Amino acid sequence: MSYNFEPVKLENIKEKPSWILALTLYLVPLWWFIGLSPVIYHLAALVYFYLVLKRERKIVLPAPAIYLLLFLSIYLFSFSINWFKYPIVRGAASLYNMSIWFMGIMLIAAIYSDENFETDLLFKASAFLVWFTLAFFLLDYFIYLSHRNFSFPTLIGIFLHPPHTESSLVRLFFRAKTHIVGRGPLVFLPRISYYSPYPNAFAGLILLLWGAGFSFYLRKGRKTLAHIFNLASIFLLFLSMSRASFFLGVAILSYFELSLLPLTGALVFLSVGALGIGVLFALGINPMEIFEKVAYGSTRVRIQEYRDALRVVELHPVWGIGLKPRYLQGIPLGSHSTYIGILQKTGLMGFFTLLAFEISLIREFLRKLKLPYIAAGIFSIFVWMFFEDIDAPALTAFLFFTLSGLLIKYNLKGGEDART
Repeated sequence: MSYNFEPVKLENIKEKPSWILALTLYLVPLWWFIGLSPVIYHLAALVYFYLVLKRERKIVLPAPAIYLLLFLSIYLFSFSINWFKYPIVRGAASLYNMSIWFMGIMLIAAIYSDENFETDLLFKASAFLVWFTLAFFLLDYFIYLSHRNFSFPTLIGIFLHPPHTESSLVRLFFRAKTHIVGRGPLVFLPRISYYSPYPNAFAGLILLLWGAGFSFYLRKGRKTLAHIFNLASIFLLFLSMSRASFFLGVAILSYFELSLLPLTGALVFLSVGALGIGVLFALGINPMEIFEKVAYGSTRVRIQEYRDALRVVELHPVWGIGLKPRYLQGIPLGSHSTYIGILQKTGLMGFFTLLAFEISLIREFLRKLKLPYIAAGIFSIFVWMFFEDIDAPALTAFLFFTLSGLLIKYNLKGGEDART
């Protein structure tokens, strides 16, 4: 595999503004080391939106993005009538969450309107980030053997004294965490959260990068590299030790591999998988119990948090309360589930507009079967959002909305190089 970087010229960016998106992905490790991860993706989306508007002279908002715009309007209304009831820090956090959705609307609209989108460059950048992450892990593992929990000061953190805060997102400005000690039977492996405020956000990132990178190798006819890329992706997903994401990853791996293999190979793959599961249970090994030990106590805390958040929804069912108040162990109430958080913040009105956005994507995908591997990553995030927030990890959200915009562009408009 080779990565020959074409020199970036101002003319390239003017003619093909999507260079901004690809370069942003190529430089993800740099943003992480500097400490810009919470804000750089907003800036990239804004610059890209401006360049597309300048080049195309107009921005068209596709139907799915209209649902997001309506959702954001409901969110803003609910926030405006409730923010003064809670500490100002919670209001600031909710404004940041809203900015993630605004970033998504800009990305989807700009990608849909961009008549000169560089699809392959974006896919190539996604594949590169997976390989870079794997290489970084090999270095990080040696650190793990000496320092079971490790973080380093970012460039911003070196020059600015970090404030005391329980927010993992704020800490990402000042200290970048690479790994924490593995737990349960997997203590020999670190739990990684590269580029992200927490490991489960990293898992969501890999689910998205996987589909884009796999598409890149298939478009180039490199099936052997596609097989290897699948193994690298699911290994990184496993290192996040996110239970739901890993089982989503197994489903994605099976789908991607079966799409590559001939009939006999597919039968062998399924037979080996079934045999492996049978051997595990014959030996009395339950994979679910292993993951439960890895994240001991997590399930119980989450269920209690979900119950308490839904009690708030019962009291404010229509518009919600606009934000997430502080809760147990510093965790904001309504966290660890995008859907429950949205119900709490925007009520049934906001929840159903977000659901309409997802249904519109699914409907268009079923109508025109294009970019199926990108769709696999996006739809897996729909499931991932049952257990995690999409409006906190900026990088995961940035890639989710970018790929959603690309799927909308290909399915509703077609594309100059709309190869699947």
